[in-house]
Amino acid sequence: MKKIIVSFVALITLGNGPLPTAINDIVSIIRLSNGNYDVLCKDHTREIVNQQDILNNNLCPHISQKLDILIVVDNSGTMAEAQEILNNYAGEIIENLKNKNSEFQIAVTTTEAYKSYFDQETAWSKLRSHSGHSILTKGTPNLVSVFKKLVLQGTNGSGDERAFQSIKATLENSHNSNFLREDAQLQILILSDEDDFSHESPKYRGGQYNYDGLLSIKETMAFLDTLTNSDATNRSYSVTSIAVFDKECQDQLYGNPLYSPRIGLRYSELSEKTKGEKISLCDPTVPQIM
Repeated sequence: MKKIIVSFVALITLGNGPLPTAINDIVSIIRLSNGNYDVLCKDHTREIVNQQDILNNNLCPHISQKLDILIVVDNSGTMAEAQEILNNYAGEIIENLKNKNSEFQIAVTTTEAYKSYFDQETAWSKLRSHSGHSILTKGTPNLVSVFKKLVLQGTNGSGDERAFQSIKATLENSHNSNFLREDAQLQILILSDEDDFSHESPKYRGGQYNYDGLLSIKETMAFLDTLTNSDATNRSYSVTSIAVFDKECQDQLYGNPLYSPRIGLRYSELSEKTKGEKISLCDPTVPQIM
């Protein structure tokens, strides 16, 4: 029977982007003459899959996938309603993770965690905690209830929202060193009705897209590449944004006195470049954490 070896590079091009979690679980893939694929999993089991399985990243599903999920919550004064959206999805998110046989960890930080850089107070960038839990797993007691509480970070935070810099501050904080696992996929979820204006001073730069000192998308990805031992061909992280992505949504939210929204141009670019999702605050759906 004729067999064709399929390289990982060729496999990736079959879909819409990288298949980071499944690829880590695969030793080899052989294309068979009937168009199916013979997959050797890292636990030395074999399975026969079709091209749709490959496109859907449904490879070696019996192997537990390690996911480190960091949720960055905008806790500024206009975010009560948006936080409730994520709170309402908490049960479905947990159920989806359990159904995927994921060995997951979930942690929460805020868009003001960056303040640790300017007042030397590490508490700003420590993972948020509820009932003594800052890293949630399958074994966390009352998991859904604790998760729902954690995403409600309140509305007394800074109006100078800096998600990119806050991600960096949180993941560099030594108090959080037990969160990232070397063999896990990092998935970041940003919830905000603003855009990111991270830069290296405490001065407010909101709306100043032309300011030369903004932390660039390239710099943010370079940090995440280094942190996760990734490169442009195989990134073991993604960034999903729940934000405002068009003027129609912006206008809709301006009619709500609880919001003062800005289109998330920089969030959009980072999510696209890291193969994450873009979920509109005006038409929210459950984030597909893979």
